[in-house]
Amino acid sequence: MSSQTPCNGSQHQGTNTNTLLNNRLIKALNQEKTDRAPIWLMRQAGRYLPEYRQVRAHHADFLAMCRCPETTTELALQPLRRFKLDAAIVFSDILTIPDALDMGLYFEPGVGPIISNPIKNPKDIEHLPFHEALYKLDYVYSAVSDLKGALGNRMPLIGFSGSPWSLACYMINGQNINNFQFAKQFAYEHPVATTELLVKLSKLISAYLIQQAKYGADILFLIDTWGGILPFSHYERYALDPLDLIQTELQKNNVQQPLLFYSKGFSTLHNEKFISKSNIRGLAIDWTASLKNAYRDLSSHLTIQGNLDPSVLHAGPLATQQHTKQMLESVQPKRNYIASLGHGILPGTPLESIHTFIDTVHNHKST
Repeated sequence: MSSQTPCNGSQHQGTNTNTLLNNRLIKALNQEKTDRAPIWLMRQAGRYLPEYRQVRAHHADFLAMCRCPETTTELALQPLRRFKLDAAIVFSDILTIPDALDMGLYFEPGVGPIISNPIKNPKDIEHLPFHEALYKLDYVYSAVSDLKGALGNRMPLIGFSGSPWSLACYMINGQNINNFQFAKQFAYEHPVATTELLVKLSKLISAYLIQQAKYGADILFLIDTWGGILPFSHYERYALDPLDLIQTELQKNNVQQPLLFYSKGFSTLHNEKFISKSNIRGLAIDWTASLKNAYRDLSSHLTIQGNLDPSVLHAGPLATQQHTKQMLESVQPKRNYIASLGHGILPGTPLESIHTFIDTVHNHKST
């Protein structure tokens, strides 16, 4: 699957990251010294920007916008014109894969993503067109290629996917309600089918990331938004085993791009298993995890990203500066670090707070 090339756009095989004018993020993930902490933001292109809202108004729906490479490139470049960031990320969505599996994805204003044909029983998994999905995602590869061409050698490009468990939550639950109660119930009631689904998703996600790497992504980002709702007894099976399978597939295909893994609700209880299962370069954590504990408990080969609460920025520039300084002071000296929020920028976030956050990181002197 992963050796096939379904997109007709130009490929950018194996970007030489040494030629990037700004390679702080790559160096941080490779455990190389940087002059300051690199900074980028999840959802750095989005509704908080007035220029984004202007573009969005000209498209019938969100998915139509995602399928237009010229538009996704413009949206990805918008925050780079305003802010001194160290990476671009392709404009897309974590639910592109369920959409490619013909599950009836649509976005309801004021509600969010809804899957109209969710998995209701194990037999539904057998009927999903996994063999076709990779080809239906060619618009994402075109978006990556187009953005890579626009960026040139300015900075690295991040390609991404939702994690197997996070995608499964939406695919079973239909939407984000009741803390994914139906998805968890399904996992308890049908553990074999759930594992089968996660294996299939892991292989598809691996192929999806491999294609993004071929078309220009310099960093691969796996977003596990809902692993934190799993009990400790199931976290290894449903979150870490799929991560291990994805890493194995990337290695088999000689993917050199570093893998950054985001885990919302990452618990220090998971650290021992995480270390034994993972060879990833970077771990992004949210505000519920302690940076100090992460540096204390996790291997020194791992770069930590995080983890300011995005709500802090709504409190204004002064509060943003204070909390950002506290975050930066939690970073262990001589350990690699990526400054970021613990999740995506919230709608309505004041632009002044984002400038303050970035400036505070830029001006921070590590001891």
